[in-house]
Amino acid sequence: MKTKLLIIVAACMASCVQKTEKQTVVFEVAVPGTDGKATNVALRGTDFPLNWQEDKVIVYDSVKKVYRATVTYKTGYKFTEYKYVVNGVFEMQDKPNRKVKFNDKNYTVLHDTVQF
Repeated sequence: MKTKLLIIVAACMASCVQKTEKQTVVFEVAVPGTDGKATNVALRGTDFPLNWQEDKVIVYDSVKKVYRATVTYKTGYKFTEYKYVVNGVFEMQDKPNRKVKFNDKNYTVLHDTVQF
């Protein structure tokens, strides 16, 4: 009886675990009015490696004229939430977070514009 119970419990626990996959997201964001001269453009978000307490600094790409960062998540979720921070100020402060939906190719490129 104990063996059957352990097998049932183990099977239930195994079926509750989500499969995780690497999801790479390339964030490309335009910051109007800065011409690449913003002091600090960064990302913050819900899921590791991002978080809401620390900036992930984004580097300016002078060829494309956008700020650009590549982030790889290891997740079982289908999406994540994020916002941009420019010179220490969150964009869209009174609006919902941005969402990126992961695709089946495990590689997504976003083209955003900062909104204040």
